Amino acid sequence: MFDADINDILGRHSTLSLPEWRILSALSDSPEPVSQKELVERIGFAQGQTSRALDALESEGLIVSRQSTTDRRSWHYSICDAGIAWVETLLPYMEERRGALESVLTKSEIANFETAAAKLMKILNDRRHI
Repeated sequence: MFDADINDILGRHSTLSLPEWRILSALSDSPEPVSQKELVERIGFAQGQTSRALDALESEGLIVSRQSTTDRRSWHYSICDAGIAWVETLLPYMEERRGALESVLTKSEIANFETAAAKLMKILNDRRHI
């Protein structure tokens, strides 16, 4: 339900997929490069889907990757200026969407929803490892 609404915004205003948008959004909020493992946890998509989105974003010049200096199996990602431009373009639409959703809920309802959503995301992420 919520993803369909975001996909609609992305479809009208960009060429990004939902995983690509979530990656750009996460990277734009991080002053330091972020590992692929951490991105998987932050955005809530499976490893394979995240990996494909990272490859697409890098090939489009929206992010850059660097191999970890401490673990050669690990890669860290940063957002480029072109990726920041996408975030700046889409953020007003996403903020308008969030404001519309929040306008029908009390602060207590929002807090309860966020707590419940975090619990659900945790169990879903934990089940991916089964």
